[in-house]
Parts: sequence; structure tokens; C-alpha cells
Amino acid sequence: MKIINLTRLHPYIRYNDISFIIKFNNINEIWLFNCHQGCQHTFINKRIKINQISKIIISDLNSNNICGLLGLLSSLSLIQRNKSLHIYCPSGLDKYIKLGKKYSQTNFHYNLYLHILRTGIIINNNSCQISSLIKKSKFDFI
Repeated sequence: MKIINLTRLHPYIRYNDISFIIKFNNINEIWLFNCHQGCQHTFINKRIKINQISKIIISDLNSNNICGLLGLLSSLSLIQRNKSLHIYCPSGLDKYIKLGKKYSQTNFHYNLYLHILRTGIIINNNSCQISSLIKKSKFDFI
């Protein structure tokens, strides 16, 4: 397991909007936390394959955390992804994705599953367990 910071800001200064991935080499999966603008460019620079993303976790609906999401989802469709994608998010993201698909006239060629975040365990598999809690109207993860 490897954690890679995607935030273009200085990694030692505390910011509210942070994007990073957890890369699981043993199961060939990537989990993305928040999808900032320019996220795909960062993936290219760090030589990360976007087709390995299996889960996207969004901490809140702040535009800094979701502004790269529609582009990433469209790129996954353009590369002919057929593996399903799970997004864990606060309620309301479904409307954002639906409107984005409508106005860009885009259809995804893979199954997209949205899971509305609540406090408690959200992901539990053999490799790790992710729990969420609410802190100042934003989800934090352990």
C-alpha cells in the first residue's frame, strides 16, 4: 500500500482541500480521495493509470474537491473502461453528475455506483477499512 499526495500545494502546510490516492499494489486498485481540478494531469506526471481507480471518496461538495470529477469520469469512458466504479460522497453529488452528463452529452460506458456517506464504516475489505465521521459539516476519514 502506498499513499500519494495529489494536492499541488505544499504537503506540509495544512489545507482544507486535500486530494490523495491510496495505491494497493497487491490488488491492483487505486482509491482516490477528492478530485481536484488538474487531477488527471497530476496522474500523468506521477505515472498513475486512471483505469486502476476503483473507488472515489469525496469529503464534501466544495468545488475544489469535485471540479475534476466530471473530466475524470469522461476520460474513463473514453478509454473504454468496462469495470464498475464506486463513488462514496455526500448527498447531492448525483445531481451534479447528472447535470454534467446532460450538458456535456456524455454517457459512461461503465457502471457507476454512488454511495451516500454516513458516519461509521464505509469500506470494509481484506486490505483495509475506512470509517467516516463528520467534522464541521465535512466528512473526515480514518
